[in-house]
Amino acid sequence: SRTGPLVEIIEHGTNGMLCPVDDVDAFAEAVRYLRENPDRRVAIGAAARDTVLARFSMDGMTDAYEALFARLTGAERS
Repeated sequence: SRTGPLVEIIEHGTNGMLCPVDDVDAFAEAVRYLRENPDRRVAIGAAARDTVLARFSMDGMTDAYEALFARLTGAERS
């Protein structure tokens, strides 16, 4: 659904499909589109995986938390 943090992570048609909240017809159309376009489905799936690895890997999350803590405390990162 096009809500919450998903809209900050998912780019519609690139690394996922976003539908308006509670819009069953839009959801069905997105599923139909993916079923009828296997090449796009594979590309979207690969892009979604790349997004997760880039933004939510252990190293990436650790670096982000270290930067946040450093900024909040005024400490220098080593």
